[in-house]
Amino acid sequence: MDYDQHSKEEILQCLIAADELGLNKLIERIQKYLIDNEYMRKDPVSTLQVTYQHEPFEDLKNYCLDIISEEPRILFSSEKFPSLEKPIITMVLQRDDLNMEEIDIWESFLRWLFVYYLKVNKDDSSWSSEDLTNVQQTIKEYIPLIRFYDISKEDFYLKVYPYKDLLPRDLLNDILRYHMVPNSTPMLNFKPTRNRKVDSVLVKFNIFKLFMRWIDRNDNNSYNEKNASYKFILLLRGTRDGFDASKFHQLCDGRGATISFARIQNSKQVIGGYNPLHWYQNSSYGSTNDSFIFNITDVDNSNSAKLGRCSNSTYAVYYHPSYGPTFGNGHDLNAQGNVWYTSNGNAYSNVNLPSNPTIDEYEVFLVVKKRFMSSRNLLEVIQDLDMAFENGDDYDVIIKVGEDGKELRAHSVMLRARCSYFKRALSNDWEERDDDGNYIFKKQNISFEVFQLILRYLYTGIVDYDQHRKDIILQFLIAADELGLDKLIELTQEYLLNNKEFIYKDPVSTLRIIYQHEPFEDLKNYCLDMISEEPSILFSSKKFPSIEKPIITMILQRDDLNMEEIDVWESLLRWLFVNYLRIGQDDSTCSLEDLKNAKQIIREYVPFIRFYDISREDFYLKVYPYKDFIPQDLLNDILRYHMIPNATPIYLYTGIVDYDQHRKDIILQFLIAADELGLDKLIELTQEYLLNNKEFIYKDPVSTLRIIYQHEPFEDLKNYCLDMISEEPSILFSSKKFPSIEKPIITMILQRDDLNMEEIDVWESLLRWLFVNYLRIGQDDSTCSLEDLKNAKQIIREYVPFIRFYDISREDFYLKVYPYKDFIPQDLLNDILRYHMIPNATPMLNFKPSRWRRSDSVLINYDVFKLLAKWIDKKNDDYTKQNVPYQFTLLLRGTRDGFDPTKFHQLCDSKGATITIARIENSKQIIGGYNSLHWYQNGQYGNSSDNFLFKIIDSKNLNSAQISRICNSYGNAVYYHASYGPTFGSGNDLCARGKTWSSNNGNYSNIGIPNSFTIDEYEVFQVTKKT
Repeated sequence: MDYDQHSKEEILQCLIAADELGLNKLIERIQKYLIDNEYMRKDPVSTLQVTYQHEPFEDLKNYCLDIISEEPRILFSSEKFPSLEKPIITMVLQRDDLNMEEIDIWESFLRWLFVYYLKVNKDDSSWSSEDLTNVQQTIKEYIPLIRFYDISKEDFYLKVYPYKDLLPRDLLNDILRYHMVPNSTPMLNFKPTRNRKVDSVLVKFNIFKLFMRWIDRNDNNSYNEKNASYKFILLLRGTRDGFDASKFHQLCDGRGATISFARIQNSKQVIGGYNPLHWYQNSSYGSTNDSFIFNITDVDNSNSAKLGRCSNSTYAVYYHPSYGPTFGNGHDLNAQGNVWYTSNGNAYSNVNLPSNPTIDEYEVFLVVKKRFMSSRNLLEVIQDLDMAFENGDDYDVIIKVGEDGKELRAHSVMLRARCSYFKRALSNDWEERDDDGNYIFKKQNISFEVFQLILRYLYTGIVDYDQHRKDIILQFLIAADELGLDKLIELTQEYLLNNKEFIYKDPVSTLRIIYQHEPFEDLKNYCLDMISEEPSILFSSKKFPSIEKPIITMILQRDDLNMEEIDVWESLLRWLFVNYLRIGQDDSTCSLEDLKNAKQIIREYVPFIRFYDISREDFYLKVYPYKDFIPQDLLNDILRYHMIPNATPIYLYTGIVDYDQHRKDIILQFLIAADELGLDKLIELTQEYLLNNKEFIYKDPVSTLRIIYQHEPFEDLKNYCLDMISEEPSILFSSKKFPSIEKPIITMILQRDDLNMEEIDVWESLLRWLFVNYLRIGQDDSTCSLEDLKNAKQIIREYVPFIRFYDISREDFYLKVYPYKDFIPQDLLNDILRYHMIPNATPMLNFKPSRWRRSDSVLINYDVFKLLAKWIDKKNDDYTKQNVPYQFTLLLRGTRDGFDPTKFHQLCDSKGATITIARIENSKQIIGGYNSLHWYQNGQYGNSSDNFLFKIIDSKNLNSAQISRICNSYGNAVYYHASYGPTFGSGNDLCARGKTWSSNNGNYSNIGIPNSFTIDEYEVFQVTKKT
């Protein structure tokens, strides 16, 4: 067959026809031709689509996958990539040698997913509910194939976190912990980092293939990234780590086999050598026949490479503390900084190394031998282990399971290796053995079928869940917990979560099992969510009345239980009557003691019933008959609520309010009613209660703010809520209801100077609110008109003055603000760009100062700063957080910047007014002073009548604070000296020298500052008047 006379498409069709006709020899020849001529590179998608559907085309398929793994752009840059079938995407993403950044893999996968399932870029781009369900299911299938831990912190947040709802919660939490907690390691099982092209700036993978051939003494040029026999790990790079010999020995000594190479300055020539031994610095030689040196005159042409093998193994390598990698006696190759000295032909064959070249880069790689097992071999191993389990040959463990003690046989070596329970038991020399010395275990609580499943998993790592009933799988889960098989628990829960019929079949037994086992938390939450959404699953079950008390409690506590409240009440009664009054049982008599118990139990559950949500008629017919079971004051108020038109649940006639008996949303409604009725005293009492029970703001911040901003008498509560939100913005901004908040409320929040958020987060929260309210993104009708866009642009321009754009980093500004440049006034946009692009530029426009954020002081909270502001202004009235007239900017922190006076003067001189705060060692006591002048180091005094010293015994108790103002009108308020830190008075009343501070009263009134003390932290803040 003359292949060259035909197109690739014709040859592929010929290959398919050959398979259909069973022409195996022709299949073999065509595959060889296609591989030798690299046809695959011209149309990788079509080639893969053909090969994956035909089992005999295995060679071509593997070749395609090898090429794609080495050069992924061949596939991922193809216009046909989004049309790939699922099995092909799976094969590609499974590759451990896929040579792409993991974030690029993730984004390519998303691109395929969105086009494949959501029809993005197609004529009909509307998304159906089924589309979204398919996407969610598919993305969960592929999550195990993505190496999320290899994605950078920034890329993860920007490009993965937006899809957080599609990631398993435990994985999401662990990745966040991995990125946010220093030195943390992944806690979950995960796929190892892909074997990408080696991290070299000097040579490409084809050169490393050459190195592998030389190391293995193999003339066959068949290495690729998949079958590469070695892994190369970068230990040192000259321009990154330094060229000094000491750095080489620090990073490379004692690490095992290495390959070292350097680029000759202003050329493409690379020289180097391979050492199969360790490196040392003991001034001796290392002996080996396997080392070599090389000279590659053009790294882009592997044919220019020359290999020099060792001819005198005694002097193969030389160890010396003053030298980098050194080969041979003489020396054939000797690294000394940026100069590598050469002497051809001493211990190695001559490779024409240039004489003593200067190098501009060099790298040292650790060379690690890989271990291989093909998928076919792995399958054979699994089958062999399964056979060993079935046959039980050479067993030494007998496990008697179930009530009848039926026997299973196993091998202790397998049980020890695969199960921590058996490892502990067998390591402790289990006492019970039979006459043949076999270990005997008895597990009467686990059935034969379940334990057989457990053992098959231990031997093969496989569980075929679909072959077993769901009740067996639940028993299997319990057994896995008993035996400490955490991975199996995870796999089984994952299976059950994807096959929810188990909860429909027997919800009571399911809940009974999972609530008793802490590791089943995911399954428990899933079941509770399902039952809350479809309560009939549980409440219509015949077994419902037999459910345990803790389970009924979990259910009734749910705020999202999707039932009429009267049905909740009647279900509770049904459960109560069966369990405590034995109604419906063979012996249905109940004693006085039974009635007392029932009354006590129902009173425990009364707080979970929303009685005010039960209609008047249902309450009278179905609740009132049990009035003796309900607290009298609650009963009276419910009757009043139902009998009096427009009544709200209040205790007006008693003068008493038992707030703790009611949900916080009821109390807020109660507050509104009190305002409507003009009950000022009740408003005061209710606000006081809410101020002392801040969980109401955590529970529903949006509804709370919505209520209080509409009612002028709730000013105290409004300020309290705004203070709390400013201190902990997540209370509001993480709420699902945040996007629904009204414009005046968002304005109040964004105006706050003490909003404790990064400014970029403030900006993105504003955008989220804007998109939902004005562009309807995320709503059922997500289309937005030109008018919507105009409104959004107008609104965002109203809020621009509240955003501190100059406090947003350059990177964040470009990525997250600049895309909305059309919404920002042009002069502001230009000035921000100038500020970021021109070194040392300062803002030219008027702008709001940086927000005061909580984290700026490690010594005092904002209440102390409010007190300091009051002292600075010599006021009697306290400031609120909102009206503090000063901005406090941290200039120095001792533990961060140092305690030396030179550092103080470097950071604080000529900065204007400052406040200095220090903590006495091993105490809560704070000492400090306010200087309204600049600091200098000229050996002179500064005069001011506004300066003061202070002492606070406990920063959390402002009643312990004392102020000491200067005694005379202004003289000698502060002392400037190069050898002192902040120093007050001529005495010196307060003098800082490193960590040792002293006090001698003279110019300031005496407030009992110790004469001499050691501090463990101090801070200096610049004090700036707000405009």
